[in-house]
Amino acid sequence: MKDLSKGAVIFVSLALCLHLLFFASLHFGFLNPLYIEANEGHGQASDFFGIYQAGANLSGGFSIYDSDDYRNEAPRVVPFFYYYRYLPPTAYGFALISLILPPWSAYWFWVIVNEILLGLIIWSVVGWRIWPLRRRLIMAGLWLGFFPFYLEQNMGQFSLTMAAMLWFLWRFDIEGAQGKDLGPEPAFSWSALWADLRQYRWKQDRFGSPAVLASWTASLVLKSYTIFLVLPYLRDRMLKRAILGGILSAAVCAPYFIRRPNDLVEFARLNFNPTTHRILKGALGLQTFIMDGLTRLPGSWNNLLFTVGPLRVTPAKAILVLVSLAVVAWAARATLRLHNKPQRRAYDLAIWSAVFFLIFKTVWEYHYLMILPGLTAVYFVTGSRTVLTLGILMGLPTLYAACPLLTGVASAAPISEWPGWFRMLHFSVKSLPLLLFFIWCTRTEKRAGNRAELLNG
Repeated sequence: MKDLSKGAVIFVSLALCLHLLFFASLHFGFLNPLYIEANEGHGQASDFFGIYQAGANLSGGFSIYDSDDYRNEAPRVVPFFYYYRYLPPTAYGFALISLILPPWSAYWFWVIVNEILLGLIIWSVVGWRIWPLRRRLIMAGLWLGFFPFYLEQNMGQFSLTMAAMLWFLWRFDIEGAQGKDLGPEPAFSWSALWADLRQYRWKQDRFGSPAVLASWTASLVLKSYTIFLVLPYLRDRMLKRAILGGILSAAVCAPYFIRRPNDLVEFARLNFNPTTHRILKGALGLQTFIMDGLTRLPGSWNNLLFTVGPLRVTPAKAILVLVSLAVVAWAARATLRLHNKPQRRAYDLAIWSAVFFLIFKTVWEYHYLMILPGLTAVYFVTGSRTVLTLGILMGLPTLYAACPLLTGVASAAPISEWPGWFRMLHFSVKSLPLLLFFIWCTRTEKRAGNRAELLNG
């Protein structure tokens, strides 16, 4: 109890009060003006209804990706929805739910499930006694009072589910780690890394615990961007885990796509276009921030077209692709330089989670829940005030509700009517702290030491 500070107790207490406000606002709606989707979207539960509709489509023999733009055959069983863009297994589960519960009852059931899931995460965070109690309480408070969680619940999203998978993936991995992962840091060299990789033997490879494999596979099926963790797995000579996770996730998706091969094309269309086509208020990733800045360059520059094979590319799209490639390359370099560093798996999780936010074309506010596992992991092993500050900034509301006060323009006005300086602030309010967190984590040369040194630092 020596490391228990009054400040940490106050922080988690205030966060709990804030969380109760989140829950109350789901019924009364008094926090909705803070959020773009809650204020201007289709309505509460609209993302959840998209998944519910996909489940109903599956049970009715229709495409889970059926929408106004694709097939448009399935009868609508929900009042409104955003289109489904997940892999089939999520729809498998909701096919059953759609047969048992009506849409609104299913939504409120999902709200309760999310509250229970968050409680399990916080119980795991607070109860993990290898870390100082002060750090555990502060991180519990951050999870409880994270403003994107309200939008997650309002929309009926699955970002918290993904965050839970990432959190338990790291925890189970650390609990099963051998001493090498917690020992003193050797000096890095590329030759030592290459020599270590050459010593790989299939028989000596290990999957990790079943819980690790289950978390890894489930994360691939739900959001898929954890495919990036293949690189640290290969660095640590865990080829079996990477291969088996990929095989299992493909196996649960294959039956659906074999029956409906055109749906695989539609899934790819929905998810794999590398750049955004238009500026959306609610898209708060780095790509939108850059694209918004590029659109304000002279019109003649934006109208240029380059031909690259069969593709016609604008300068803006070329820049976005180059930025994404640079982010991935920098993350890969940092990952390899983490070779044999203590607590490297915390950085692996943080770095590659951040990559998603930096390269994906449409990052919504509720997605920021998925940075919490990596941020919590890094804060646990470092206790860095910089990390905590960046986490708090990412957890605050956007400037959306302040638009009338700061600019004299209504928040709900078309984004073209927002002043350029305010748009820059709006799109940077979360993407900039995320970028700084990524840069901080990739400066690996200054983030080492064995666990005793980390805890005492």
